[in-house]
Amino acid sequence: MTSLNYGRKARSRVAWKLFSDRIQLYSLFPNFSLNVITFSKNQKACEVKPSSSLTTSWLFSPRRASFHTFKQLYTLPTRSMKLAILLIFFFIGPGVISQDEASMVEIYAKVASEVPSTRGSLIPPATCVTNCLNNTYCILAYMDTEGYCLNYNYSDFNTTFEIVTTLNTDGFSVAVKINKVTCPKSYTELEFAYVDSRNDVNYPFQWTKTETGWALVNPCPEPGKIFRRSETVVVCLQFYPIAGKIQSEASAFCESQGKKMSGIANANEKSVLTNGPAGTMWVDGTTTCQTKCKAADYTFTDGYTNTTEMDPNQNGQVRAYCLTIGAGSFWVQDCSNTDSIGVVCGSRLP
Repeated sequence: MTSLNYGRKARSRVAWKLFSDRIQLYSLFPNFSLNVITFSKNQKACEVKPSSSLTTSWLFSPRRASFHTFKQLYTLPTRSMKLAILLIFFFIGPGVISQDEASMVEIYAKVASEVPSTRGSLIPPATCVTNCLNNTYCILAYMDTEGYCLNYNYSDFNTTFEIVTTLNTDGFSVAVKINKVTCPKSYTELEFAYVDSRNDVNYPFQWTKTETGWALVNPCPEPGKIFRRSETVVVCLQFYPIAGKIQSEASAFCESQGKKMSGIANANEKSVLTNGPAGTMWVDGTTTCQTKCKAADYTFTDGYTNTTEMDPNQNGQVRAYCLTIGAGSFWVQDCSNTDSIGVVCGSRLP
């Protein structure tokens, strides 16, 4: 198995190659010197061993390194020196989308559900990987030796997503995005972890090791929307277009989906969920208040909405019993009203 890691730290780039008995970590620093860091399977920390044969004239150019076999780690010809330096600065320059400590780790593996040639694009492997690296929402690049490439966003996964390890002769490889440039504990303990950055939530997730590779489950796939309400409360909310339902029927529908009819905590949630649908949608929030009702007068049953997070100025000044949202605002309606176009269902993420 070979693993190639491209780091996106501002001060360095690294690539590591996994062998059956050791891991070599090649690191390019700002002075363009190349160090070789080698440690065996059982070592718990990296042992730094600068190579006496490597000087500042030995540069690692991302475009000259093979993602599959790493055969191109050689001295660059003199005529290529300026080009190599330009390529290096391209990878670390300010034009790259910022992702703190983001890196790509490539292994010989395939996506269990499809092959790249079914719907992929014909682009160089290096471009396939760096496209994913530069895309905030992409977490995996998938390639074959024919040159086909697929990039996957985390929000695309609506069921368990699996990658299966393969032999280098099978012609497939995947590059997985991780949080930062890390030194693997051992050859058999590769860990892939990253964050769901939709709506700036930065919700952490980690691939689970299986007998054949790794698996990933997304608890909030599209068209669900993920929101962070506090350091400890992250929710997944989704609009379901079920028109003509009274409030209790809308709530029962959410229960049938294994979710709760959800309350709305802030203006951002209102804006995101009502961006597109024309009309009002049921949300959690009921009251026995008869007139001039305010936020504190409403009761929420979803288990994760706090009335103090709402803007009382948005709750209306008329006789009403149940909450809806529409056009970026709260609206109050009789709970037996059937004018709503749907309901917001959701759940609190672990």
